[in-house]
Amino acid sequence: MIMSLLHVYNMFLIDFVCLIFVPQEFRKKFELPILKAKDTSASDAEKRKGALAMQELTTIVNQCMIRRTSEINNEFLPQKYEFVVCVKMVPGQTSAYNAMMQDTVVNKRDSLAAINKIRKVLNHPDLIQENAPAVVNPELSGKLSFLDQFITETRRRSQDKFLIVSNFTKTLDLIGKYFRSKKYGIVRIDGKMVSAARTKVVTAFNDPRNQQDIIMLLSSKAGGCGLNIIGANRLIMYDPDWNPANDSQAMARIWREGQKKT
Repeated sequence: MIMSLLHVYNMFLIDFVCLIFVPQEFRKKFELPILKAKDTSASDAEKRKGALAMQELTTIVNQCMIRRTSEINNEFLPQKYEFVVCVKMVPGQTSAYNAMMQDTVVNKRDSLAAINKIRKVLNHPDLIQENAPAVVNPELSGKLSFLDQFITETRRRSQDKFLIVSNFTKTLDLIGKYFRSKKYGIVRIDGKMVSAARTKVVTAFNDPRNQQDIIMLLSSKAGGCGLNIIGANRLIMYDPDWNPANDSQAMARIWREGQKKT
């Protein structure tokens, strides 16, 4: 979220009572010099004045906040490992992909809609079917086939739990349907869930005594900044978001205070 300096003023005035300036004084002392310094036509003197104003404001704000950076987390949390796994499409996905690419170019389809449709095919071809089969077949999707093998093998060797993140609620539906058919305990959080229910689900999933719920499905748009899912120590980004910041936030869900496993 991008905030103006006035938003910063209001937040600290109301929540922390750190700023002793009235709005007009804050605008004159901080907002105007800082914004002017960012202007492409700003003189050297204006840039120096803006830098000094920003330095002073930062000093005031730091008195009100404790900022926990990733460097601090590195000292107290287990080692975090990140892997980018490239999975090949199965033949049926390849055919559908090539057909849609050809259709988009020849018939000049809407590019954004076409890209989203292709993304769904890459997740699983059933996602673009009007009447999808009742049973989900993981062998029709390179991604789902790999995910199935990964979770199966990991659970064979450990008691690890999983957080699976996707942009598409229908993808979460399909993944949940498949793993429920394999008798895995599934919980889910998406934008439709109210805050109170969300907190209850997360608390139960994070409880180390809870060995029934193995997988949490999470919409990448849901949760906000305070959603800590430390009950899982394996996170799978099933498909990336348009905004890398959403992916970064989602990937940090399990690597928070309280996480004990790598």
